[in-house]
Amino acid sequence: LVSSPPSPPPPSPPLDCPCLAAYPAGVSLVSGEVQVVTADGVSLAYPGTYGLHGCDPHDSGLEVTCNSTGYPVRCEHKRCYVDPAACSTEYSTAAYVVGATLHYSYRACGFRNEL
Repeated sequence: LVSSPPSPPPPSPPLDCPCLAAYPAGVSLVSGEVQVVTADGVSLAYPGTYGLHGCDPHDSGLEVTCNSTGYPVRCEHKRCYVDPAACSTEYSTAAYVVGATLHYSYRACGFRNEL
């Protein structure tokens, strides 16, 4: 008897809102950091992987809002930047990364979308 090789596992379903792996054209890294401008006009440098490569609490410990006593709980929630054309779940628009309008989703990472 000749046995046939085992069938390969079925492919994984695609993510309904995959995280971006890189910033879009227009966003420049300076010394490995991305430039952001807060709602009140403060310019800051965040890590060059801010919001990229998967669901993480990207805001945790960062200025201005998430590095002080009594910071909002959302600072520890996982989120990432997403491509709205490839996202079938809730996302929000962020205009504070210099050079591009990005979209982020907490929902893609299992949390309620929030600002």
